[in-house]
Amino acid sequence: MARQTNIERTAPLAGPREKNRQRTLAALQQALASIQESGEKVTLKAVAERAGVSPSLLNHRYQDFAEQVRGAIGRTIRQQRSDIATQLAAEKERNRQLRAAVEEHLMEIRALASKNEALRKELAVQHAIADGKVKPIRPPLKPKKS
Repeated sequence: MARQTNIERTAPLAGPREKNRQRTLAALQQALASIQESGEKVTLKAVAERAGVSPSLLNHRYQDFAEQVRGAIGRTIRQQRSDIATQLAAEKERNRQLRAAVEEHLMEIRALASKNEALRKELAVQHAIADGKVKPIRPPLKPKKS
């Protein structure tokens, strides 16, 4: 038996084998498109299963198509990272705004607490004056005579 050369091995398949290979390739392409359209995670295994072939067939017999799928996987991952980075930036901005609002509210609370304490002290003095425990430093103002 004669040994095959590289040229003979890479020669196009003839007849039914070539048609079967083309049908399988078309099924793989359709499976990839279907997975991408549905938004599912693109993997070699998912494409192979959707096309009804084994993942090893995809890797060994359809290497160019397997590279195409790997490229789609890379684009999918880059797109997911980009989407996540955009969401993260938006959430960081929202977080910054909320922190600023919290700080404003805390400043307002401190000011109100200070006013409240001053009013409590004044009220305590007024109660003491009313109960006769403390005499005012200055006498109450008399109404002016006209």
